[in-house]
Amino acid sequence: MNTVKEWSDAFDVLYNQVMSNAAAALDEYDKSIFLTKAQEEIVKNYFNPKGNKYQEGFDDNVKRQSDFATLIKSASLSAPSSYTKFDARSSAFQFPADFFISINEQYQVVSGTAPNIKTYPYTIIPLSYVDYNRVMQKPYKYPPKSQVWRLITGEVTVDSNKVPVVEIIGRYDPAGTGTYMLRYLKRPDPIILVDLTTIDNTLSINGVTAETTCALPAHIHEEILQRAVELAKAAYASDQNGTIQLNNQVQVGQRSE
Repeated sequence: MNTVKEWSDAFDVLYNQVMSNAAAALDEYDKSIFLTKAQEEIVKNYFNPKGNKYQEGFDDNVKRQSDFATLIKSASLSAPSSYTKFDARSSAFQFPADFFISINEQYQVVSGTAPNIKTYPYTIIPLSYVDYNRVMQKPYKYPPKSQVWRLITGEVTVDSNKVPVVEIIGRYDPAGTGTYMLRYLKRPDPIILVDLTTIDNTLSINGVTAETTCALPAHIHEEILQRAVELAKAAYASDQNGTIQLNNQVQVGQRSE
């Protein structure tokens, strides 16, 4: 499906099959909402083994890695312009505006002057809030020499998007320059079947109003379409009965990918 019309027509056909023409037709904005939500769920479930029927995560299947090559990006994180750190010893960094899922994280400290510049790599260890409280009760409140702790401690707004702020704590050289490298999956562009400004100037999906088709590989499109119709089916049942009603045709809890 390469055009918004193909997406719209395919949605209508499958939706009418599932609903047996019992439900009112959905407009292009409704379908765009369901398609966009389905796309994001499909991507998340590829990274969460418990969310798909094969029980395989991103690294369990080479095909999955190539599927999302168009979404994978790398960035050197910058410090937030205005942020109050929770731990005074830490260095704070903000994630990119289009951040969706983290793949790899790396922290390096470069110190010294030429020709005696040295690079010190550190393994980033995510630290839970419970573990943070526990280690703060110990006499020595730092990670091992080759590690840094990473805590998600808040969020800031970047280009109208809310993104996480992390704090890094370690025994690195305070005179050095720390670089936080992140390989991540960017948030997929929404699937929008019509210019939303032609419907209502206040409408947008993830901040986007223009027609946008799916950038993921074609073999994933059917999965997105199926999930979108499942969501529409569940929403219709909720509207009619007050609670989401499921039957053997639509199982929201188990993904098809």
